Amino acid sequence: MTQRRNVIHLVAILAAASFNSYAQAQDTGAPQQQEPADSSTNQGAGATTPGSGTQVEEQTGMQPSEPSTGADEPLVEKKEPRDLVPEGEKELVGNHDVDGVKTTFKPGKGLQVQSADGKFALGIRVRIQLRDTITKSNNKDPNMVFQLKQARLLLSGNMFSKDIKYKVEFDAVNSPVPIVDYFLEFTKKRDATVRVGQYELSSNRERAASSAEQQFVDRSNLDTEFSLERDLGVDVRSNDFLGKNKMRYVLGVFMGQGTNNFVAQDFGMLYLARFEYLPFGLFEDFSQADFERTRKARLAFAATYAFSQHALRTKGNTGDSFQTTIKPGDLKAEGGTEDMHFFFLDSMFKDAGFSLLGELALRAGMRSHSTYDKDNDPLTAAIPVTNPRNGIGSNVQAGYLIPRLPLEFVGRFGSIHGATLRNFGGDSTSLPDKFREVAGGINWYIARHPLKLQADLTKLWTNSNFSAGDIRFRVQLQASL
Repeated sequence: MTQRRNVIHLVAILAAASFNSYAQAQDTGAPQQQEPADSSTNQGAGATTPGSGTQVEEQTGMQPSEPSTGADEPLVEKKEPRDLVPEGEKELVGNHDVDGVKTTFKPGKGLQVQSADGKFALGIRVRIQLRDTITKSNNKDPNMVFQLKQARLLLSGNMFSKDIKYKVEFDAVNSPVPIVDYFLEFTKKRDATVRVGQYELSSNRERAASSAEQQFVDRSNLDTEFSLERDLGVDVRSNDFLGKNKMRYVLGVFMGQGTNNFVAQDFGMLYLARFEYLPFGLFEDFSQADFERTRKARLAFAATYAFSQHALRTKGNTGDSFQTTIKPGDLKAEGGTEDMHFFFLDSMFKDAGFSLLGELALRAGMRSHSTYDKDNDPLTAAIPVTNPRNGIGSNVQAGYLIPRLPLEFVGRFGSIHGATLRNFGGDSTSLPDKFREVAGGINWYIARHPLKLQADLTKLWTNSNFSAGDIRFRVQLQASL
């Protein structure tokens, strides 16, 4: 009897629990209002009313079901797990509002657009140069060439961060490949900024200065003969080394093939190191002409060393190729390479509208001739061996801006001397003994460099035969938006 009574009692408890669960599942109406508990009927935390879930819990160990509210519960949107996505990545590649206040236009710098958070910026500018050149050679009629010298589009700014800068420059005149510059610059570290891409090498001051910011219609003969032009590579630099406002440097490694030559034939590279010292503080020393006309002396000195290993061209990364071109009736070079050393010293001085630029360049190289047996090939037997272009060059130019007028008078003297330079590793030279230039000009700066009209007259001669040289007159209009 006792066992039967216990079984009946357990069945009753289970039936009561099942009935409560069924009733809750069937109840779809509004939630039942419960009367507030009366202090007189409150029997403590452990007391329950008959048939409540707590009693079932105490006797069976089962957890009671939560009472239904009877209302439709809102669907909870499942969030995509993002524990594998780097923090901030989606926001970085998402939309960035443009700050209208930070959208500006400046002549020479173009249209500047910037995002509100400063992580993105785009500058768009255009520059054209129209040039007319008249040349009179000894005992020859004058020759005139009118040309569109430059037609450039420049895009520059920063992306994803204020410390990641970029520049892309196109020139429609530069055919068949219109691209001129393309590089990224990582400026997070003041003393170790990294630049990678194709750009103008900082071999000497005249070359490092933009072609848009020259005092003469074009650069000097020293630059044409000795400067290292654009190349593809990477460098580490600082525009304010150690934060002293007095020093800059560049250390770089480049392909050594020149502009838009993307395939290296061997591991012969071009290595460059440059150091600049500005004793009175940093200033606009790469922009020729002293537009600020500050009555305070400003001075910059710089030294550069470069080594081109297995150079394939007569001037390093420019000039004619040493490589053999074998075509019937079109024999151009005997092949081989050259190891070249370059040394540059330059300076810039500015004070109250007066500017003075000085440069000294030296190149010494030794040829490594081709192993091709051209003596037994009738197509190449007549090709002469090209000697290195070893020598020394100098250039001095000065300019003076008339007070309170946008007029500048400029003068230049340059000289190039061929020399074997055996003490620097040279073995011979194909440069003329003396090649000189003297020039004078006038500049009308309508809006400084962005809009200017320039004219210069130059006398060019070799050795000491001044009267037999060429006379060249040039006029150029530049407009930069």
